[in-house]
Amino acid sequence: MDSVISMTVHRGESVKPPGDVIGVMVLNSAADAVFRLAIDAEDQGTVSVATSGLDSLTDTRLQAVVRGDLDEVTWEEAETAMRRHTRIAVNFILTVAGGGVVATVGLAASSRVTQATALVAAAIIAPVFEPLARLTLAAVNRHGRVMATGLLSAAVGYLTLIVSALLIVLILRADGHGYTQTLLHSPVVHDMHEITLTSLLLTTAGATTGAIMVAAGRFTQLAGPLIALQLIPATVVTGAALELGRYSTALHSLGQLAINIGIVLAAALIVFGYKHVAAHDRRRPPR
Repeated sequence: MDSVISMTVHRGESVKPPGDVIGVMVLNSAADAVFRLAIDAEDQGTVSVATSGLDSLTDTRLQAVVRGDLDEVTWEEAETAMRRHTRIAVNFILTVAGGGVVATVGLAASSRVTQATALVAAAIIAPVFEPLARLTLAAVNRHGRVMATGLLSAAVGYLTLIVSALLIVLILRADGHGYTQTLLHSPVVHDMHEITLTSLLLTTAGATTGAIMVAAGRFTQLAGPLIALQLIPATVVTGAALELGRYSTALHSLGQLAINIGIVLAAALIVFGYKHVAAHDRRRPPR
Protein backbone atom coordinates (compact mmCIF):
# COMPACT_ATOMS: atom_id res chain seq x y z
CA MET A 1 0.00 0.00 0.00
CA ASP A 2 1.79 3.12 -1.27
CA SER A 3 -0.30 5.38 1.00
CA VAL A 4 1.51 3.87 4.00
CA ILE A 5 4.80 5.78 4.04
CA SER A 6 6.46 4.01 6.96
CA MET A 7 5.74 1.65 9.84
CA THR A 8 7.61 0.86 13.04
CA VAL A 9 6.92 -1.85 15.62
CA HIS A 10 8.12 -1.79 19.23
CA ARG A 11 7.49 -5.19 20.75
CA GLY A 12 6.04 -5.26 24.24
CA GLU A 13 6.75 -1.57 24.96
CA SER A 14 3.22 -0.56 25.90
CA VAL A 15 2.34 -0.79 29.59
CA LYS A 16 -1.29 0.33 29.30
CA PRO A 17 -2.80 -1.33 27.39
CA PRO A 18 -0.15 -4.04 27.52
CA GLY A 19 1.32 -5.09 24.20
CA ASP A 20 3.15 -3.73 21.18
CA VAL A 21 3.42 -0.11 20.04
CA ILE A 22 2.97 0.30 16.29
CA GLY A 23 3.71 3.61 14.59
CA VAL A 24 2.27 4.11 11.11
CA MET A 25 2.87 7.15 8.93
CA VAL A 26 -0.04 7.10 6.51
CA LEU A 27 -1.58 9.52 4.03
CA ASN A 28 -5.09 10.83 4.57
CA SER A 29 -6.36 8.74 1.68
CA ALA A 30 -5.58 5.50 3.54
CA ALA A 31 -6.21 6.59 7.13
CA ASP A 32 -9.63 4.91 7.27
CA ALA A 33 -8.20 1.63 5.98
CA VAL A 34 -5.53 1.68 8.71
CA PHE A 35 -8.15 2.54 11.34
CA ARG A 36 -10.29 -0.36 10.18
CA LEU A 37 -7.36 -2.79 10.44
CA ALA A 38 -6.45 -1.51 13.91
CA ILE A 39 -9.99 -1.83 15.26
CA ASP A 40 -10.38 -5.28 13.70
CA ALA A 41 -7.39 -6.38 15.76
CA GLU A 42 -9.38 -5.90 18.96
CA ASP A 43 -9.95 -9.63 19.24
CA GLN A 44 -6.21 -9.85 20.08
CA GLY A 45 -6.65 -7.42 23.00
CA THR A 46 -7.45 -3.80 23.76
CA VAL A 47 -6.60 -1.37 20.95
CA SER A 48 -5.75 2.29 21.54
CA VAL A 49 -5.24 4.59 18.53
CA ALA A 50 -3.91 8.17 18.54
CA THR A 51 -3.43 10.44 15.52
CA SER A 52 -1.38 13.55 14.83
CA GLY A 53 -0.67 15.71 11.79
CA LEU A 54 2.51 16.75 9.98
CA ASP A 55 3.51 20.16 8.68
CA SER A 56 5.34 18.54 5.79
CA LEU A 57 6.37 15.15 4.46
CA THR A 58 9.10 14.23 1.98
CA ASP A 59 9.63 10.72 0.71
CA THR A 60 12.07 10.20 -2.17
CA ARG A 61 10.28 7.07 -3.37
CA LEU A 62 6.63 8.13 -2.95
CA GLN A 63 6.71 11.91 -3.33
CA ALA A 64 4.21 11.85 -6.23
CA VAL A 65 1.76 9.93 -4.03
CA VAL A 66 2.34 12.36 -1.16
CA ARG A 67 1.57 15.35 -3.38
CA GLY A 68 -1.68 13.73 -4.54
CA ASP A 69 -3.03 13.12 -1.02
CA LEU A 70 -6.54 14.18 0.01
CA ASP A 71 -7.40 17.09 2.32
CA GLU A 72 -9.69 15.04 4.55
CA VAL A 73 -9.54 14.21 8.25
CA THR A 74 -10.82 11.05 9.87
CA TRP A 75 -14.19 11.16 11.59
CA GLU A 76 -12.37 10.61 14.88
CA GLU A 77 -10.39 13.81 14.36
CA ALA A 78 -13.46 15.81 13.34
CA GLU A 79 -15.44 14.46 16.28
CA THR A 80 -12.63 15.27 18.71
CA ALA A 81 -12.36 18.84 17.44
CA MET A 82 -16.12 19.39 17.71
CA ARG A 83 -16.16 17.87 21.19
CA ARG A 84 -13.35 20.18 22.31
CA HIS A 85 -15.21 23.23 20.99
CA THR A 86 -18.63 22.32 22.39
CA ARG A 87 -18.02 20.72 25.77
CA ILE A 88 -20.36 22.39 28.24
CA ALA A 89 -17.86 23.97 30.60
CA VAL A 90 -16.84 27.41 31.79
CA ASN A 91 -14.83 28.20 28.65
CA PHE A 92 -17.70 27.28 26.33
CA ILE A 93 -20.29 29.30 28.25
CA LEU A 94 -18.04 32.34 28.67
CA THR A 95 -17.02 32.48 25.01
CA VAL A 96 -20.63 32.16 23.86
CA ALA A 97 -21.72 34.82 26.36
CA GLY A 98 -18.83 37.04 25.28
CA GLY A 99 -19.90 36.72 21.66
CA GLY A 100 -23.45 37.62 22.66
CA VAL A 101 -22.27 40.72 24.52
CA VAL A 102 -20.12 41.88 21.60
CA ALA A 103 -22.93 41.38 19.07
CA THR A 104 -25.57 43.11 21.20
CA VAL A 105 -23.41 46.10 22.07
CA GLY A 106 -22.41 46.40 18.42
CA LEU A 107 -26.05 46.48 17.28
CA ALA A 108 -26.68 49.32 19.75
CA ALA A 109 -23.85 51.40 18.26
CA SER A 110 -24.75 54.26 15.93
CA SER A 111 -21.94 53.44 13.50
CA ARG A 112 -22.73 50.86 10.84
CA VAL A 113 -19.04 50.00 10.70
CA THR A 114 -19.04 49.23 14.43
CA GLN A 115 -22.13 47.06 14.00
CA ALA A 116 -20.53 45.06 11.20
CA THR A 117 -17.24 44.73 13.07
CA ALA A 118 -19.01 43.53 16.20
CA LEU A 119 -20.97 40.86 14.32
CA VAL A 120 -17.79 39.57 12.67
CA ALA A 121 -16.02 39.50 16.04
CA ALA A 122 -18.95 37.69 17.65
CA ALA A 123 -18.84 35.03 14.91
CA ILE A 124 -15.19 34.42 15.69
CA ILE A 125 -15.71 34.36 19.47
CA ALA A 126 -18.90 32.33 19.97
CA PRO A 127 -18.80 28.61 18.99
CA VAL A 128 -22.45 28.20 17.97
CA PHE A 129 -21.91 26.42 14.63
CA GLU A 130 -19.88 23.59 16.14
CA PRO A 131 -22.69 22.03 18.25
CA LEU A 132 -24.84 21.71 15.13
CA ALA A 133 -21.94 20.15 13.23
CA ARG A 134 -21.31 17.75 16.11
CA LEU A 135 -24.99 16.78 16.17
CA THR A 136 -25.15 15.98 12.46
CA LEU A 137 -21.79 14.20 12.42
CA ALA A 138 -23.03 11.98 15.24
CA ALA A 139 -26.22 11.31 13.29
CA VAL A 140 -24.25 10.17 10.24
CA ASN A 141 -22.08 7.93 12.44
CA ARG A 142 -25.16 6.68 14.37
CA HIS A 143 -23.84 7.70 17.77
CA GLY A 144 -26.96 8.41 19.80
CA ARG A 145 -25.19 9.54 22.96
CA VAL A 146 -23.02 12.02 21.05
CA MET A 147 -26.13 13.33 19.29
CA ALA A 148 -27.75 14.01 22.65
CA THR A 149 -24.61 15.78 23.87
CA GLY A 150 -24.48 17.93 20.73
CA LEU A 151 -28.14 18.82 21.10
CA LEU A 152 -27.59 19.82 24.72
CA SER A 153 -24.55 21.93 23.78
CA ALA A 154 -26.60 23.71 21.12
CA ALA A 155 -29.45 24.39 23.55
CA VAL A 156 -27.10 25.75 26.22
CA GLY A 157 -25.20 27.83 23.68
CA TYR A 158 -28.21 29.54 22.13
CA LEU A 159 -29.87 30.06 25.52
CA THR A 160 -26.64 31.68 26.74
CA LEU A 161 -26.69 34.02 23.75
CA ILE A 162 -30.29 35.04 24.45
CA VAL A 163 -29.66 35.64 28.15
CA SER A 164 -26.48 37.66 27.51
CA ALA A 165 -28.30 39.85 24.97
CA LEU A 166 -31.20 40.33 27.36
CA LEU A 167 -28.91 41.42 30.20
CA ILE A 168 -26.93 43.83 28.00
CA VAL A 169 -30.12 45.48 26.74
CA LEU A 170 -31.28 45.79 30.34
CA ILE A 171 -28.07 47.66 31.15
CA LEU A 172 -28.30 49.84 28.04
CA ARG A 173 -31.91 50.74 28.73
CA ALA A 174 -31.05 51.77 32.28
CA ASP A 175 -28.39 54.13 30.93
CA GLY A 176 -31.05 56.05 28.99
CA HIS A 177 -28.94 57.33 26.09
CA GLY A 178 -31.10 55.97 23.28
CA TYR A 179 -29.03 52.86 22.70
CA THR A 180 -32.08 50.61 22.58
CA GLN A 181 -33.73 52.73 19.88
CA THR A 182 -30.55 52.53 17.81
CA LEU A 183 -30.62 48.77 18.20
CA LEU A 184 -34.28 48.46 17.22
CA HIS A 185 -33.73 50.56 14.10
CA SER A 186 -30.56 48.80 12.96
CA PRO A 187 -30.59 47.10 9.54
CA VAL A 188 -29.96 43.75 11.20
CA VAL A 189 -33.19 43.97 13.21
CA HIS A 190 -35.03 45.11 10.09
CA ASP A 191 -33.75 42.05 8.21
CA MET A 192 -35.32 39.78 10.81
CA HIS A 193 -38.79 40.71 9.55
CA GLU A 194 -38.32 39.36 6.03
CA ILE A 195 -36.96 36.26 4.37
CA THR A 196 -35.36 36.93 1.01
CA LEU A 197 -33.82 34.71 -1.64
CA THR A 198 -30.43 36.36 -1.11
CA SER A 199 -30.48 35.63 2.62
CA LEU A 200 -31.43 32.01 1.99
CA LEU A 201 -28.66 31.58 -0.57
CA LEU A 202 -26.14 33.22 1.76
CA THR A 203 -27.19 30.95 4.61
CA THR A 204 -27.04 27.83 2.43
CA ALA A 205 -23.57 28.72 1.17
CA GLY A 206 -22.31 29.40 4.69
CA ALA A 207 -23.80 26.19 6.09
CA THR A 208 -22.45 24.04 3.26
CA THR A 209 -18.92 25.44 3.32
CA GLY A 210 -18.88 25.19 7.12
CA ALA A 211 -19.63 21.46 6.95
CA ILE A 212 -16.99 21.00 4.24
CA MET A 213 -14.42 22.75 6.45
CA VAL A 214 -15.22 20.41 9.33
CA ALA A 215 -14.79 17.37 7.07
CA ALA A 216 -11.53 18.79 5.72
CA GLY A 217 -10.16 19.64 9.16
CA ARG A 218 -10.09 23.41 8.56
CA PHE A 219 -11.40 24.14 12.03
CA THR A 220 -9.64 27.49 12.43
CA GLN A 221 -11.53 28.84 9.41
CA LEU A 222 -15.05 28.10 10.69
CA ALA A 223 -15.60 31.76 11.58
CA GLY A 224 -15.96 32.52 7.85
CA PRO A 225 -19.11 30.43 7.31
CA LEU A 226 -20.52 31.59 10.66
CA ILE A 227 -20.22 35.23 9.54
CA ALA A 228 -22.37 34.36 6.51
CA LEU A 229 -25.04 32.80 8.73
CA GLN A 230 -27.69 34.59 10.80
CA LEU A 231 -27.27 32.34 13.83
CA ILE A 232 -25.77 34.93 16.18
CA PRO A 233 -27.69 38.04 14.93
CA ALA A 234 -31.04 36.25 15.07
CA THR A 235 -30.38 34.89 18.56
CA VAL A 236 -29.21 38.15 20.14
CA VAL A 237 -32.05 40.10 18.51
CA THR A 238 -34.43 37.58 20.07
CA GLY A 239 -33.02 38.26 23.52
CA ALA A 240 -32.98 42.03 23.01
CA ALA A 241 -36.54 42.10 21.69
CA LEU A 242 -37.80 40.02 24.61
CA GLU A 243 -36.27 42.49 27.08
CA LEU A 244 -37.80 45.46 25.23
CA GLY A 245 -41.22 43.87 24.98
CA ARG A 246 -41.09 43.72 21.18
CA TYR A 247 -42.55 40.25 20.96
CA SER A 248 -43.31 40.44 17.25
CA THR A 249 -39.64 41.15 16.54
CA ALA A 250 -38.64 38.32 18.88
CA LEU A 251 -40.95 35.94 17.05
CA HIS A 252 -39.57 36.94 13.65
CA SER A 253 -36.01 36.53 14.95
CA LEU A 254 -36.82 33.08 16.29
CA GLY A 255 -38.18 32.22 12.86
CA GLN A 256 -34.94 33.35 11.23
CA LEU A 257 -32.96 31.33 13.77
CA ALA A 258 -35.05 28.22 13.12
CA ILE A 259 -34.55 28.59 9.35
CA ASN A 260 -30.79 29.02 9.77
CA ILE A 261 -30.49 26.05 12.10
CA GLY A 262 -32.59 23.92 9.75
CA ILE A 263 -30.43 24.83 6.75
CA VAL A 264 -27.23 24.13 8.72
CA LEU A 265 -28.50 20.71 9.83
CA ALA A 266 -29.68 19.78 6.33
CA ALA A 267 -26.48 20.96 4.63
CA ALA A 268 -24.26 19.22 7.18
CA LEU A 269 -26.20 15.96 6.84
CA ILE A 270 -25.77 16.06 3.07
CA VAL A 271 -22.06 16.94 3.22
CA PHE A 272 -21.20 14.46 5.96
CA GLY A 273 -23.35 11.77 4.35
CA TYR A 274 -21.53 12.24 1.05
CA LYS A 275 -18.11 12.26 2.74
CA HIS A 276 -19.06 9.15 4.70
CA VAL A 277 -19.53 7.26 1.44
CA ALA A 278 -17.03 8.93 -0.89
CA ALA A 279 -14.10 9.68 1.43
CA HIS A 280 -14.48 7.29 4.38
CA ASP A 281 -15.74 4.12 2.67
CA ARG A 282 -18.72 4.00 5.08
CA ARG A 283 -16.46 3.44 8.08
CA ARG A 284 -17.90 4.61 11.38
CA PRO A 285 -15.81 5.30 14.53
CA PRO A 286 -16.28 2.89 17.45
CA ARG A 287 -19.05 3.85 19.82
